[in-house]
Amino acid sequence: MLRPAALLAGILLVHGCAAASPAEIAGPFRGSAAAYPAHHARYGDVVLSAARRHAIPPALMLAIIRAESNFNPRAVSHKGAVGLMQLMPATARWMAPGVSRDELFDPAVNVEIGARYLRYLANRYHGDARKILIAWNAGPGRLDRGHIPKETKVFVERVRRHYQLYARS
Repeated sequence: MLRPAALLAGILLVHGCAAASPAEIAGPFRGSAAAYPAHHARYGDVVLSAARRHAIPPALMLAIIRAESNFNPRAVSHKGAVGLMQLMPATARWMAPGVSRDELFDPAVNVEIGARYLRYLANRYHGDARKILIAWNAGPGRLDRGHIPKETKVFVERVRRHYQLYARS
């Protein structure tokens, strides 16, 4: 069983860690796009491009998208997170000053900012995948204070399961 801490092993560019290998980056897109459900394949190029730019495994990004929005680019959470990766507008503006809430419904914009934020979290938490996913879901402040909501623990496990599926595709 893959532990959440192993999700990002070997992919970081900072703190003495190596970048993702070409096989990791291309992993979920081996073979035909027809092997993936249409909604996964529809965003494959967007995810792969952002993943390469920010040295994040596409399988991880796909797992987060599936857990957060189930590939619905128009998704809005009860807390106000929007788009495929369920970005909070304030976080998105911090990562990409000037971006509007409406722009976050554009899959390319949402995934790019999401990948940028994942890279920030990966650097901040030295590649610890569990911490990265907790901070993604609950926020870095909650993680740093040691307050991890039950729903976040469920989220981390859901992403781990989805990641296992995408990583071996």
